[in-house]
This record gives sequence, structure tokens and C-alpha cells, in this order.
Amino acid sequence: EHEEALSNFEVALDIQLRSLQQHHPDTMNTQMEIGITMFETNQIDKAIEEFTSLLESQFEILGEIHPDIAKSLQYLGKCFAEKNERTQASKSLGKSYHMRTRLKVECPEVATLLDDIGMIHLEKGKLEKASNAFQDSLRIRSDCLGEDHYELSYAHLNLGKVACEKRDFTKALSHYKESMRIALRTFGLCHPFIGDIHLHVGRIHQRKCQFDEAKNEISKAIQIYESAKLSKSHVKIIQATNDLARVDHEELLCV
Repeated sequence: EHEEALSNFEVALDIQLRSLQQHHPDTMNTQMEIGITMFETNQIDKAIEEFTSLLESQFEILGEIHPDIAKSLQYLGKCFAEKNERTQASKSLGKSYHMRTRLKVECPEVATLLDDIGMIHLEKGKLEKASNAFQDSLRIRSDCLGEDHYELSYAHLNLGKVACEKRDFTKALSHYKESMRIALRTFGLCHPFIGDIHLHVGRIHQRKCQFDEAKNEISKAIQIYESAKLSKSHVKIIQATNDLARVDHEELLCV
């Protein structure tokens, strides 16, 4: 479906470039869709080229501050994050956030941006900054969507990750439990996100040397990923399988 969509967008863009030119709003909207589709299909370098080109047109036509520019900057930052180019990712995501702040917009899209920023801080070990970003994300989603909307489960999962890195396992498990409670109401038992929560709970048990509990949670994650028909080469299954092997190895060392 992504390949067909990308092909259709590229045909549309070719027509628009010939009839409407580069700087027409419709042309820029199509470029945005192409960039997003490339990002979602892991064509990261091509997506970076698309968003970089798009931003040049947007700044020329839309001015210095515009919601569409903020969106392009956010996706550009997400692309750099996928390449582990964290400095570039932080720069683009920060520009997007400051632009949205100047536009005085608080909505779920801003919460998603804060999640992206928080993950960069988490990967850099800046736990307080990560926690602040995730807390703001949770607040915005709660205010805009209500306390039991499924998107709140993402913020709770991220806050659990921060608490785990701080070795506050009780708090981490509390966030994971709340994430699971909210997510189950929307996704059911067999959604990959439910598997993600089990995986993170398993990692806490692993760090506490509770090996049986860890293997149980990680095995649940793998079963859910498989029931969701993720391929064996999918990153989630590879990570969970590696985690399970690591638990077995650590258990042997403790015997």
C-alpha cells in the first residue's frame, strides 16, 4: 500500500511541477506526503532530501513561522533520529517546537513532537529533560483528548522508560501498568504496542534479576508480535528475541 501511495504521489508531483510550479501550495502538500511516506517506509535518506527541498519552498512562500514548516522540521528531526544523528535531530525538533510555541498551539501533534524531543534526551542520558518533555506530552494529551484516550498510553510508556533509567522500578512499573490499562481498551490483547509494554516490563524484571518473570513478559511480547503477523526480521521481534537470550545468559551466570 505504501509503495502504491508513493507512486501515486510522485505522479501527482510531476504533474504539479509542470502545471503549478515548485512553490504552489498543492505542490508543497504533495511533497509533504511523499516525505512522510518515505519516512514510514524507512527510506530515510530520500526523506531527508524531500523535506530539505520542501523547507526551502516553504520558507520562501510561507514566511518564517507556519504550522506546515513546523511539521516539516519535525519530520526532518525524526529522520535524523532514525540515523542516530542526534545533534541534527535535536536541532530540527527544537526549531519545530519553538515555532509551535510562538504559534501558541497545544494539540496532540505538539505532544507527539515532545515525545520525539524526549526520546532524544533519553538516548543522551538527559533524564530530567526527557521527563519534562514526556510530562508535558501527557498533560497536553490529557487536556485535549481526555484522561483515557489511547494516546496517553504512549506518554506513560515513555515516563516508565525514564523511571527505569533512574532505577525507580516501582514508579516505572506503575507507568507501564497505566499504559497497559489505557492501551488494552483501544488495541485489545494482540496489538504490537501491547507487546512493547510487556517487553519493557520484562526488562525491569531482568534488571532486578527476576529471571522467570522477565522471560514470561518477554515471551508474551514475542507471542503478540507473531500473532500480529510481524515478520521474523522485524526489529521488534529481533530485539525481543535478543532480550530473551540475554536473560537466559544472565540467569546462567547467577547459578
